[in-house]
Amino acid sequence: DMASRRRNFGMKIATIMLAMAILAVILRYALGRMETRRALLIGSAYAFNPGIVYVVAYHGQLGDPLYTLGVLLGVTGILAGRGAVAGAGAAAGLLTKPQAAAFAPFLLVAGLRHLRPPRVLARAVIAGLVVTVAVLTPFVLAGTVPDMVRTVSTTIGHGPRISSLAFNLWWVIGWGRVWTIKDTELLLGLVPYRIVGMVLYFGLAQGLIVWKAWTARRKGDLALLAAFAGM
Repeated sequence: DMASRRRNFGMKIATIMLAMAILAVILRYALGRMETRRALLIGSAYAFNPGIVYVVAYHGQLGDPLYTLGVLLGVTGILAGRGAVAGAGAAAGLLTKPQAAAFAPFLLVAGLRHLRPPRVLARAVIAGLVVTVAVLTPFVLAGTVPDMVRTVSTTIGHGPRISSLAFNLWWVIGWGRVWTIKDTELLLGLVPYRIVGMVLYFGLAQGLIVWKAWTARRKGDLALLAAFAGM
């Protein structure tokens, strides 16, 4: 009906505008550090990425570009040594959607290690606290903090499949039947898929991210690491 069409149109327009804001941040950061041609190529790689086009223009996933914009500001703030931008962006991204938690170890360790001098790190902490208070205050006033915590905590296990049709390791293991295999089933009859996935992610992948974020010497390495965290 017309009401659902208007709602769908509004969500997609908002999602597209957020994607354009992400593109603007990418270009703003790149243009200040490299020649225009390379910066435009980087921006184009984002703007014409098939995954971005699908999520934004077709699927209309409003929450994804919203938290991505915050996380991106957090990352670019760390890379540029702008504490207030890093802290505010990281807090906004992490408090928007649970999926942003994938970037939390990187943002925390990279910020603590590379935001220098100490006053820059202090600005990041203060800005992050200000955004956190602003986001959580409505829930506190409404008395719905327990409901919010309950909603976020139930995201694990909400879709109990080894993959939501993503082309990753589980797709190979499931041989194209990933949506039919529950993550509570046993891998090779030994260990639940969910446990294997959590060990690989929280132990191996995030462990590598934390280690490399702490030992990185160049800003380029940090940027690549942030991209790896997103993958």
